[in-house]
Amino acid sequence: MMHIVLIISYIHRWEHHVTLPFTPTNNNFWPVVLSASLQAFYTLYTAILVFITQQLAMSSALIRRLKLTTIHDVSSAWAGLGSALSSVWKQTSIPASLWATAAVTTYLVCISVLHITSSTLLHFQTFNSSMPTNVSTTLGWVDVTGISNPVPITASLPAISQFPGLISAGLSNNTVYDTLQTSSAVGYATVNATTITSNCGLIPNVTYSPFVASALLGDGSFVDIAVYPTWTDQIQVLDVGDTNNSLIPSITLMVSTLLDIEPSVRKEVAVTMFWESSTATTTRTYYPIEVFFIQCPLSTNSTEVVIDMQTNTLQNPMPIPQPSTQWEETHQWINTLWSNHVR
Repeated sequence: MMHIVLIISYIHRWEHHVTLPFTPTNNNFWPVVLSASLQAFYTLYTAILVFITQQLAMSSALIRRLKLTTIHDVSSAWAGLGSALSSVWKQTSIPASLWATAAVTTYLVCISVLHITSSTLLHFQTFNSSMPTNVSTTLGWVDVTGISNPVPITASLPAISQFPGLISAGLSNNTVYDTLQTSSAVGYATVNATTITSNCGLIPNVTYSPFVASALLGDGSFVDIAVYPTWTDQIQVLDVGDTNNSLIPSITLMVSTLLDIEPSVRKEVAVTMFWESSTATTTRTYYPIEVFFIQCPLSTNSTEVVIDMQTNTLQNPMPIPQPSTQWEETHQWINTLWSNHVR
């Protein structure tokens, strides 16, 4: 009966109707379970089969009233494969029951082969199956039009710059992307992503008066920036303010470090300040300090990326553009529509 069921199952390929999801966490689990289950099933199955066949064979030998020598040889052969091979070998010298012992030996050999190969009779065949579905996501870039977005970006830049590669769920270097709210689905998802880039340039022709610097930015906006004299090798993040909505969302810096700038450019971007030093005798000394004003506009590039639905990891990381090593003035940039910039 069991053999008939197995033959029908093989003809109709019933096992092909069983599909299981494979994920990175259970990739090696299901093959081990299948192999162990088949081994356990066929061990029990062959044990029962050998027992029933042995009893039927011995009963048949007794009913047919075979010779006692034949019954003894057949009974010894059923003790195991080794005994069966020994009985066949003895038949070469005294051929009393050659065909009977050979049949038992052949049967036990087939059972042994079935027992050894049982774990490989069935195996998993992996394939990719795509089925589009909608899942809930957590927005990586909540509000592209929010004017307050540059504030947290500016605050996080000093920390982010210390890491050669910053990768976590929803963040890959300078790319922010949406993440899935569930990990029950298996496969890959296409989500929205926003890549933030910045290109810093020197602000030329800055007019400085005590505590105020006036400058014409790269988009043609004229701003007054509150600044305070600084000592050498210092970097200050300046607050330009958001009163002018036409301003490029950007980071404005004042640096007093020595920059490698061409002489023709230096005379247009360098600003001289005086550092005031007072002593206990109220003697004031002024030290000239050369500073530079730098503007780093933040721009975005919205695109679609592919992530793993189980881990929310980015499958196609966006390349990080390499900044130019040569300092340029901001008015040399080509203005673009503000829809491409962080607001």
